[in-house]
Amino acid sequence: MTGELLKHCRQVAGYTQAGLAEAVGVSQSTMVRLENDAFQMRPATQRKIMEAFASEGIGTKEISLLTELFKSKGMR
Repeated sequence: MTGELLKHCRQVAGYTQAGLAEAVGVSQSTMVRLENDAFQMRPATQRKIMEAFASEGIGTKEISLLTELFKSKGMR
């Protein structure tokens, strides 16, 4: 998951950076770095993010659709 996709999914899910960071168990500064692609997301962190999104109705199917949309528009 790219930082841009993470940001858009977070916004659609209704999370602030701080809110998602808290739900996932990372600092807000870590969330900022993830959204800016400053470092690679750990598998455990990605799993927790996916769980947080799923709790808001955004599952892997929706994220896959967004990923394909981003690719078709030349977005990251």
